[in-house]
Amino acid sequence: DGVDVLYLVMELHSGRDLEDVIDAREELPIARVVEIVGQVLQGLGEAHHRGIIHRDVKPANILLTPRRSGLDHVKIIDFGIARVLGTQRLTDAGIACGTIGYVAPEQAANETIGPFTDVYSAGVLLYELLTLQAPFVRDTPTAMMLAHMGMPRPDPRAAAPHRDIPVLLALACMKAMSIRPENRYASAAAMEAALRESLALPRSNRRPPAFADTLPLPPLARGKSAPGSDLVGRDTELAWAARELASRSGAAWIEYEGGHGA
Repeated sequence: DGVDVLYLVMELHSGRDLEDVIDAREELPIARVVEIVGQVLQGLGEAHHRGIIHRDVKPANILLTPRRSGLDHVKIIDFGIARVLGTQRLTDAGIACGTIGYVAPEQAANETIGPFTDVYSAGVLLYELLTLQAPFVRDTPTAMMLAHMGMPRPDPRAAAPHRDIPVLLALACMKAMSIRPENRYASAAAMEAALRESLALPRSNRRPPAFADTLPLPPLARGKSAPGSDLVGRDTELAWAARELASRSGAAWIEYEGGHGA
């Protein structure tokens, strides 16, 4: 009819967000939590490299897209209140500065923000995935904000003792949630490296990577139960399996599960 029509073309997402995971009280394996948060930090690092601060990192804005390998592909959405450093905000000044419960202290105090602001929110996200609860629970938004700005940082090991959270991972989570920006990780990449290194160190009763478990089997079954070479994108799990089987005096088998094509 000669009338111009404006429209948006958007991706149809087939997965779920991390808010659904937390609301369902789903305890993800610790190695999978680190992988998910690690991918979040990779995405934030790319944004920070371009001078963009997300300012609203929270579970509802993190999407898990299923892949053929069965592993997670993480996407960060909703840059609606993002800000480009050194310029005006990308959105109107009247829009809220973030979601209470994930807002960094300097953001709540209307002080200078930077990559460290998103690092703080990523620390809160990590805490929630490890414990399935918020680091601070208060009755009002103001009380919640004040807790983030001044209360001692909670230890995720105390909130979820049954999870056997590695010491270095717990310390990394608390460091990311430090009140003062200078006490946090200098970058998203630095935090990601710390998270991955926290699981690389040996520790007692270490749980295997995501989707793996061990069960005893009769000795005759050992030769048939070794991991095959047809698993897609599972090098980390296969390497762990090889080490685990080699350390066992008796027979054992390891089962891996995943989506189609795993």
